[in-house]
Amino acid sequence: MSEVTRLLKKWNGEGKVFAGERFVADVTYQLRVYLTYDEVGTLNGPARTEGIRFTEVSIRPAAAISAFVGQRLTLHMRDGEKQQKQDLLVMSGDGEGIGEGPIYT
Repeated sequence: MSEVTRLLKKWNGEGKVFAGERFVADVTYQLRVYLTYDEVGTLNGPARTEGIRFTEVSIRPAAAISAFVGQRLTLHMRDGEKQQKQDLLVMSGDGEGIGEGPIYT
């Protein structure tokens, strides 16, 4: 049995970061959505069991969120006329975070 991670979706853009209702910074971002699954060999070929879905978030400039390591922020993204949000937990001072929950409006 082996665990496999597959990139499902990746996108970049410009947005705004908030700590609750407080504006933090204008930023550029990259989101990467992954799916993990276990793959095992069977007599009928490989079988996959879906695992977890997770999102990695990169924010630039990193300094915009470096003071928030270990805290939850919200990234407001604009895609044409549609505005979406992604909550994230800031994991490091280099602008990296993990998405918390799905993207929402």
